[in-house]
Amino acid sequence: MTTSREGATAVKRPLQFDVDSVREAMEILAIRLALPVIVMLQHGACGHAELMRRLDVESKQLTRVLRRLQKHDLIERFVKVEASPVRVSYSLTSRGECWLSAVAEFAVRIELGIGGEA
Repeated sequence: MTTSREGATAVKRPLQFDVDSVREAMEILAIRLALPVIVMLQHGACGHAELMRRLDVESKQLTRVLRRLQKHDLIERFVKVEASPVRVSYSLTSRGECWLSAVAEFAVRIELGIGGEA
């Protein structure tokens, strides 16, 4: 229970959330490089080589991260076969945009100390 300024006692209501959604979000955040990749893609589609260069990672490591993010439907992969050589690019899905927005809101709340009492 908490006490308001007037001295009256108020009952805290339990938070309502889907445990599976929180578990999935934590799983995604635990993927090394997932957040940097998603943040980069918020500015638009990006190719594999450009992601590698900007994140300073090896191809194999980046490929694993990209596949996992695709599995969670946060990014999508586009292949342009009419180009020579074949071009592959990645962009955020609408779910990825929503996910990034939620993570950003969470980060702001933590920075400001909002969202709960100690």
